[in-house]
Amino acid sequence: MFRWAVFIYRWPQAMTKKEMPAGFPLSPRDAGGNVLVLGVLVTVRSVESCKNGLPVEDQERLMALVGQKRKIVQFDRFGFVWLSFAETENSEDFCLFPSEVSLA
Repeated sequence: MFRWAVFIYRWPQAMTKKEMPAGFPLSPRDAGGNVLVLGVLVTVRSVESCKNGLPVEDQERLMALVGQKRKIVQFDRFGFVWLSFAETENSEDFCLFPSEVSLA
């Protein structure tokens, strides 16, 4: 009985400790090595990391953003940069590697 009590007591702590994969979190630096911060305006240079496996129309929508400027609306715990489809919104619509954007 005691062993189960110890396990149950420690279980939530053990389950919440998630190790990052190798190379994560990503460095918050753009393609040119500049430091990225929340709310900064960036130019989308590539969407290759997030388009694979998506339906063709979604891939086209993402590819249309290459060359456009967007504000960084969030960095997730892995270091990915989250951007919005619309210039005027602050929604987290898709994420990219920091190296796939550059400061505008």
